[in-house]
Order: sequence, then C-alpha cells, then structure tokens
Amino acid sequence: MEWFEKLVSLRETLGFKQGEFASILKTSQKELSSLESGKKTFLPKWYLNYLLDNDYDLNSLYNKNLILTKISSTSHGVDLFQELDNIERSRILDYLLEQKNVLKVLAQEGDGKGKYSLEDRVRKLEAITAILLMRVKLSKEEFENK
Repeated sequence: MEWFEKLVSLRETLGFKQGEFASILKTSQKELSSLESGKKTFLPKWYLNYLLDNDYDLNSLYNKNLILTKISSTSHGVDLFQELDNIERSRILDYLLEQKNVLKVLAQEGDGKGKYSLEDRVRKLEAITAILLMRVKLSKEEFENK
C-alpha cells in the first residue's frame, strides 16, 4: 500500500469524512484530497505534525509492507536502545543531549508570540528519538547483511 493510501485508510478508520478531517488538520478539503490521491509527492508539515503528535510510526507510513501503526515512543525506544552496541549508544546519547540543550534554549527564547511549549518539544523529540533508533537499527542490519 502506498503512503498516501495509508492516509486515506487512517482517516476512514478514525471515522472521519474528508472535510471533517481537513478541519481537524486545519487545512482545506482540497489540500487533503490532493494529498490522499497521491497528487502531492511529499507529506506536508501540518500532516507530519498530526502524525507525530498522535504517535504514529513514520517508518510504517513509508514501508509498503507495513500498515500505519502507532508507537509507544518510550518503550519502543528503550527496547531498540538496548539492542545497540556501546558506540552506537554513545552517539545517540550525545545527539540527544545536544537536542535537549537546544530545546532548553528554544523554551527560554520563545517565538515572539509566547514561549515554546517545552512539553510539546519533548514529546516530538521522543518520537524523533524512536525514529532515529529504528533507522540506526535498520542501518546496522543492512550493514550486517552485506
């Protein structure tokens, strides 16, 4: 199943008509229709944010052999993290520490309209972390299979 077909399936599974779901996503029905029909070749930020905010696994979106699934970013990430060797763990921890520092700065600086929600940033960072860990694991498997 193509990624855009999975978006249609998601909307229908949630029980929304296209217009209703477009309202939830804060976009037009025309934009959503264009996305769901495969006319757009990329996933817009507004849909990406929806998927991340609702803990959907982006890897399952783009893998034709998988259905779109939710992830438990915390437990999923911990399981994958335990499978990595010490060098990989060290690299990921360094990356996460750097990201944590960036988030603290963003939370203090704000965006001119008020402060950034640190909770929202941390939630997105957890989802990104799970994706990063999955990609590291997949890269490791690809390397070992060569």
